[in-house]
Amino acid sequence: MQKEFHIQNIFDALNSSGKGVIGPLKDKCMHLQNRVIAMAKTGDIVAVSTDCPEEFFNYICKIKRVSNVTLLKFASEESTEDMSQQSISSYTIFELIEAFDPKLASKVKKSKPKLQPYMHSNSFYEAAEKHNWIHSSLAVPTDIIGQMNDKTVLFQECTNKGIPFPKTKVVNKRNFLESIVGFLNEDNKNFLSNKLFIRQARSGGGLGNITVEQINNKYFVHETRELLSLNDFIDRMNLFADDSHSFQFVVSELLELYASPGSLFYVDDFKTHIVAHTGQILTNKREFTGFMYPIRNSKINKFIPIIEEYIEELTKEWRKKGFRGFGNIDWMISRYNEKLYIAERNARQTAVVSPLNLLYSITQGNNIDTPDLPNLPLNISVITQDSLHLHTPSPNAPSNSFESIKRKLKDSGLLFDETKGEGIIITIPPTLTYGPNQVGIMIVGKNPIRAINLLRNCSIVLEAEFLSPATPVYWDDWSIL
Repeated sequence: MQKEFHIQNIFDALNSSGKGVIGPLKDKCMHLQNRVIAMAKTGDIVAVSTDCPEEFFNYICKIKRVSNVTLLKFASEESTEDMSQQSISSYTIFELIEAFDPKLASKVKKSKPKLQPYMHSNSFYEAAEKHNWIHSSLAVPTDIIGQMNDKTVLFQECTNKGIPFPKTKVVNKRNFLESIVGFLNEDNKNFLSNKLFIRQARSGGGLGNITVEQINNKYFVHETRELLSLNDFIDRMNLFADDSHSFQFVVSELLELYASPGSLFYVDDFKTHIVAHTGQILTNKREFTGFMYPIRNSKINKFIPIIEEYIEELTKEWRKKGFRGFGNIDWMISRYNEKLYIAERNARQTAVVSPLNLLYSITQGNNIDTPDLPNLPLNISVITQDSLHLHTPSPNAPSNSFESIKRKLKDSGLLFDETKGEGIIITIPPTLTYGPNQVGIMIVGKNPIRAINLLRNCSIVLEAEFLSPATPVYWDDWSIL
């Protein structure tokens, strides 16, 4: 069986040249790279940065009961001797891998593994071919991926198919300001909300989003918490447009949410499989920060049959065009009228894939991307939190590390125990680039109450903050059974 090479290439998604990224986006890169480890099967290859503790890699492999996984590393901050004169961000992921350990990289390359990128992108495949890692027949058509991830294409599909979405307008950079001000002053009179949600037509993971609201004659920008005059608001919007890599924006009414379910699917040569429906945990900026599984709320679950019909409608034509692999569709249930609306479609792995893969591994001993896709267990309760904020250690106290956090959880009886079938799994270790005082976790409980209690106890033991302002809605809806 052909080995698979799991590689986190959000570099390419955020930089069309295929090179690395710097600044705040690098934090997200280092965050997401840890997700690929959970996808490895016995004999596969995984690439992670030097920032990721090798103890964490071994820990996840042990939970998954996989062995002989080859670990390739690349430098996240410090340059190698060959790269001493240039920034890490000027290199492709393949150049970074080959520079760190040329002999191991060459050995892996000769085994001709099948690349399994976290995201499909033209620059990724071009770089792979340039460095002789892949041949073009393995590549998923990236023009199709781009179209599927384009919100303007999605909303046109929804219009044609009668799938509901919030009142939305597509605007270009040249008429960006005029459209925003027009929406706020006149166009939003029939909206369910007086807030507008502005997104780049092609982006993901909460990147490049901004929320605005008109209050009397002022304009409030929620992300920066600024109340601005019209002139200052215009300056702020110009800066937002100039800083984005998109020439098109989607402006929608921002619904007050009752819930935000997400649907993970997998497309093969024959059909679209529904892998799982999860209850997303979002911040006030509508950024994903975790999920709960399974959904147990009747007001949400009543929409599942129509959601699955919509998923088939929104994937079958793309399957004929060549799309294969994981995807996710996010939904919104309005608090105002309790109706269902589509939020976005992601033609890629998302944050739910690796935790659900861990769940399937510990309950069934397999991967969720095997030919016979699984029915994930419903008699267990899962909560994930991608960004637990740990208190900064005092000067005389040891710093937060993967090993110290693991030890605290184990000593308090909270670390996942396979014999008990529940506990806490560390899914994102503290790292220098992601944040030495942040950690991601996955709670596995035998029922919802036990899962929530595990999370509360975890916050006490780790002295962590885990609730964001938007989160209590989802806890309440999910935990009242």
